[in-house]
Amino acid sequence: MPDQIHPLLAEVWLQFREMIFHRVAVLEDAANGAKQGELDDEVRQSAMREAHKLAGSLGTFGLMEGTRIAREIEHLLEDPANAWPAATRQFVDLVAALDRELAPHRPS
Repeated sequence: MPDQIHPLLAEVWLQFREMIFHRVAVLEDAANGAKQGELDDEVRQSAMREAHKLAGSLGTFGLMEGTRIAREIEHLLEDPANAWPAATRQFVDLVAALDRELAPHRPS
């Protein structure tokens, strides 16, 4: 069962969800690039920054599992020495898990 947004934060969530899902889209683009062997350092760093921002903002809204997944993505991307493309499957799986976790909160 996905985390629920705290009722007192629901209105604030409506203001920020577009930005949050934009950040998820950046991670999805990076994951798609990684699957094709095109995860260059600039894209990796951009995705790492977005994962970091997501980890903080999702926690603010009480979406703790989303925060956990975003942190895991951030840590995976932090180390440029990670064995890419060996780490690609883990990265793609984590991004998919984050997307599933946030799906109930996606705008219609």
